[in-house]
Amino acid sequence: MRITLTAEAKDVLYDAIAPVRSDGTFAIDGVLQGKMTLVAREYGIDVGDEPLHIDIAGDVHGLALTAQVARPIHFIGRNAGVTPPDIAIVFVFPGKLPEPHPTLASLMPKNRPIARIAAMTQRGPGLPAIVRDRLQADDFYAKLAARPAGPLFACTAGASNEMFTVLRTVEAMNKAFSTAELGCTDIAPTDDLVTVEVPPVRRPKLP
Repeated sequence: MRITLTAEAKDVLYDAIAPVRSDGTFAIDGVLQGKMTLVAREYGIDVGDEPLHIDIAGDVHGLALTAQVARPIHFIGRNAGVTPPDIAIVFVFPGKLPEPHPTLASLMPKNRPIARIAAMTQRGPGLPAIVRDRLQADDFYAKLAARPAGPLFACTAGASNEMFTVLRTVEAMNKAFSTAELGCTDIAPTDDLVTVEVPPVRRPKLP
């Protein structure tokens, strides 16, 4: 478990991290003054519940924090075409799904993803029990290690190996992804498993 202290001001770059000792205490020395956020999370987890907001004007003692235990979201990308893509990308956005069949171009810049996860075809006993008996033959699986706070929706796009062969530049790939129709769904606060359709991959067009 680690403690993270971050400046709230957008024009101030300041982060401090301290481990939690075996007795549950922590200390951060030489902290800047001003408005900060303070959170206790597991190592490797950067999203979660709302942090503690504090205004530091001098030495601060006796702060009590509740450690945030990561609650993951599991995703099943369900192939909606005849031939499955080689890989699927899951985009997680804050808020409610604004339209039924969006593209990345129509969603942004108003809606920006807070997570991008590669979804792969996976099988075997290493899969979490929550998805093991629900995966179909051409499904994709992805996991977001910690659920961000607030309402969420997820979108998927598929990609084929042909795309990486034909579209040889980053700009061409970005254009192809930005105009591809996404499969999307809202994520309920109680959802630990989300199934979202992966639309068929269209043949890429040369720029």
